[in-house]
Amino acid sequence: MLRTVFTPTPARHKMLNPLASGLTDESIANHTGTAVRTVRRHVSAILEVLQVDSRFAAGVAAVRRGWL
Repeated sequence: MLRTVFTPTPARHKMLNPLASGLTDESIANHTGTAVRTVRRHVSAILEVLQVDSRFAAGVAAVRRGWL
């Protein structure tokens, strides 16, 4: 099976540190200057790509992949 290498877009990468730090969507939005709805979309996409069910697991998976 061929594995696709995925790297987060710059916008999603900007969400990873605050997400891994445990910030809420509202806090991430304030920190990044992004709308809360946009943050929620990015977080959802990150969880899907990393194939995890929680924000904590997303942080762990991002570290393991070298994204953080």
